[in-house]
Amino acid sequence: MAGLSPKRRITRPRRRLGRALGASLSFVVVVCAASTAVRADDSYVAVMRSLGEVAGFEAKFDETKTIPLLTSPVRSEGKLYYDRRGLLARHTTNPFESVLVLTPFEIAYRDAGAQWTEGIGGSATLRDVARAWLLVMQGQSKAVEELFETQFSRSGDANGWLLVLRPKDADLARVVSVLRIAGHHDVLDSIETESGGGDRSMLRVIDFHSRTAFSKDERQALFLGARP
Repeated sequence: MAGLSPKRRITRPRRRLGRALGASLSFVVVVCAASTAVRADDSYVAVMRSLGEVAGFEAKFDETKTIPLLTSPVRSEGKLYYDRRGLLARHTTNPFESVLVLTPFEIAYRDAGAQWTEGIGGSATLRDVARAWLLVMQGQSKAVEELFETQFSRSGDANGWLLVLRPKDADLARVVSVLRIAGHHDVLDSIETESGGGDRSMLRVIDFHSRTAFSKDERQALFLGARP
């Protein structure tokens, strides 16, 4: 990945890399849903078509994650950035600053104490996770259905809707077991993510702004110099 010094690259265990990719998939689906004008009578295909029309965005988020080994939930907040060419960045500002960047080919991370990047081509499962978030953002409904069991329905509220995604592949399900995205009218209410390891997170989009393009300097700063 361009923009990262080779001497600072650190190889991370596949398990840790898989968890990072799983988290990436969940917050991508959230923000894409937030950018879509979803009505109660929209079908799954119509929603996916709307997602594919998003050229780029930036949005604020807050997230609460429950991890079995911890006694208290972990809360975080920050901003998300997406470029339809295949770049996604999560900039966490609280409880500590960090940047996670995901492309179809590699993942990069930076915080105050470390910076690393690693390709995902060596693992079929990691490739599927990365491919899945890209397919969702691009609105490729048929391709998404090859990876997930999809359920789109109205909720108890007549104006509400619920989209549930469950991986078909057992290895992929160990990374992300289920995504539940709920909303009403054109407003996203919540996204619940469960991992195969028992982690559970709830992410909420606070603000959203469409972006048609990012400058060269912005790509360097926001996406750590990654190329789509």
